[in-house]
Amino acid sequence: MGLLDRLFRRKPEYVYGTAGPRQRPARKHKSGRVEFVLWKAGEQGHERDYWHPFHEYWWPTFRETIQ
Repeated sequence: MGLLDRLFRRKPEYVYGTAGPRQRPARKHKSGRVEFVLWKAGEQGHERDYWHPFHEYWWPTFRETIQ
């Protein structure tokens, strides 16, 4: 991969990992907002996972997992 490709490659919007007091599965948006799955697909009538933001207090607890 060339230098220009690496410079202009789009970065993913989300990084996945864990966060919070019980280290729940979470994702972090490139803006810094950290979210967890409130309802999984098929629950409460949602076709896809329903992500809900953690309170800002918990954002520093986010730990990225290696994927």
